[in-house]
Amino acid sequence: MAIQRGATRPVLLVIAVATLLAGTLDILDAFTFWGVTKAVPPPRILQSIASGLLGKAAFQRGAGTAALGLFLHYFIMSVMAALYVLAARRLPVLVRRPLLMGLAYGAATYVVMNYVVLPLSHVGPAAAFAWPRFINNLGAHLVLVGRSHRPGRPMGSRPSSTRNSRRRSRRNLTEHLCRKTRKQSLFLTKYRRSRIAIKLALRLMRQTVACVNHYNH
Repeated sequence: MAIQRGATRPVLLVIAVATLLAGTLDILDAFTFWGVTKAVPPPRILQSIASGLLGKAAFQRGAGTAALGLFLHYFIMSVMAALYVLAARRLPVLVRRPLLMGLAYGAATYVVMNYVVLPLSHVGPAAAFAWPRFINNLGAHLVLVGRSHRPGRPMGSRPSSTRNSRRRSRRNLTEHLCRKTRKQSLFLTKYRRSRIAIKLALRLMRQTVACVNHYNH
């Protein structure tokens, strides 16, 4: 996928921010849900993520596999964020309809993770279906993942019509300010001339009165 060199850094920044935001919200949701419903501690949840690579051995290696699980969690989230941000550069509808597209993307990530990635991993057989877990997982993907990956606008890909309209707006504003400045200058010039004329007229009147008084005496 071709990306302009000047736009690479902003795109990477958007991906990083989306990864940090969505990943943090998602893992906090998992800590809260499993901690409240099953009293599962956070390290155990992180080890369950690492079990996708290591299998059941992940639960026997302490903090190391918990750290690995946290890394894998953010890595997977970065892939999700990158796919959405890069797709938004080519598909403007992802930006024009952020709410709808974000929710749809969250639903797509839920399907892929639960029906493609997890069955192919070493996590083991899926647990029996349970409504609370299903609602929480789907809601987390819809809101915390899909909505967090919504970019305000894909970097380096603003529509030309938007750029042109903004240029016209700036040009119109500049012309308006120039016309206003010219009008103010003309007004001040006329005002100064009027003041000078009034001063001259008053001086002439005083001189005329002085002359009349002189001849009367």
